[in-house]
Order: sequence, then C-alpha cells, then structure tokens
Amino acid sequence: VEGEREEYLSDAYELNLDTLTWREVKMAGSIPTPRAFHTIATLSSMLVCFGGDNGKGFLQEVFFKRFDDDEWHKPVVRTLPNKSNNPDASTKLEPSPRACHTATPLTDGDTMIVFGGIGLNNESQNDTWAWSAAQMTWAVVDPPSQEPEARFMHTTTVVGDGLAVLGGMTLNPLSQASKRTPYRIFSHMYILTAAGYLKHPN
Repeated sequence: VEGEREEYLSDAYELNLDTLTWREVKMAGSIPTPRAFHTIATLSSMLVCFGGDNGKGFLQEVFFKRFDDDEWHKPVVRTLPNKSNNPDASTKLEPSPRACHTATPLTDGDTMIVFGGIGLNNESQNDTWAWSAAQMTWAVVDPPSQEPEARFMHTTTVVGDGLAVLGGMTLNPLSQASKRTPYRIFSHMYILTAAGYLKHPN
C-alpha cells in the first residue's frame, strides 16, 4: 500500500476447517525469523519451515515444531567430515539459501523433498534435497536421469510413487544485452519416479 512501510512477519494463524474460523497461534521457543516466500511442510510428527527471503537476502535455515510441543526448535545441521587440519574447511550438508522453492511431504510421513527456488545472485536452482524428521538431517537426492531446468515459483506434488514438478519461471540474465524477455515461464511437467529415490538416504 502506498505510504506504508514494507514489513516481513513471523506470526502464525490456524484455520479451523470445521468452523472456518481463524485464530492466532502462540509462537514460542526458537521462532522462525520474519520472512516471505518460504515453505512450511506438514510431516506426521511436526511442521517444518525452510528458506525464504527476509528483505536482506535469501535464507537456508530450518525450524521445526512438533505437534506435541508448543515450542519451535532449530536443529543442528550435520557437518561433512573434515579431511584437513583446517577447522574452517568443514562443510555443512544443507541446501543453499533460497526462496520461492517447493517443499513436498512424502507419504512416509518422515521425508520432505525440497526442489528448485531462486538463490544467491538471483540464480534459479534445480537441485533436490531430502529432509528427514526422524534423523534431523539433509541428504542430496541425485536422480539418475535428466533433471528439470532450474526454476522457481513452480509447484510440486506427490503422484503415486513419483514427484511431479509443474511450471515455474527462470530469470534470463542476458535479457538486457540480447533484448530478450527478462524471464522464461515453463508450462511442461517433469516426474521423478521410483519410490526408492523418494526416501531419505541413510
């Protein structure tokens, strides 16, 4: 709205589907910081919040709230083994900062699949990650076939034993030099099949 200050929020509301009424949910613990264009996925035992944009940059944090707990928590991200003597050489195993991605819960109730999004330098992403609620860890999903083109603002959903990716868009960094449109919009669909690839690797 003209004249109003842009504000990022961290509040939460719940819609009662029986009465179609909203109520504000009390936030406690390690509350997700204010953000937009993030995702919240519902797994069998918890809500999981990932990524987003806080107006200063893209985010890669994970927050979770168990259904039997009133508080939010921030897990410790697993670190890859350090093969050198340099303590700064360790690498955290997690997706890069991003927003406008998708986070899709699988039918096992434990796994959330994150795909795509827009990240640093406004680059579109096409990597795939699996988050396990039981293990509290990320794992890279590396399909043995062609991956969808990098994109953001797409949709994903589980279809049978597959994960369908539809639509989205990507920015064209060469648009000014080539007088091309500054973005491309996708209308095709990709499906990641085989249930074995839709489980969090141990």
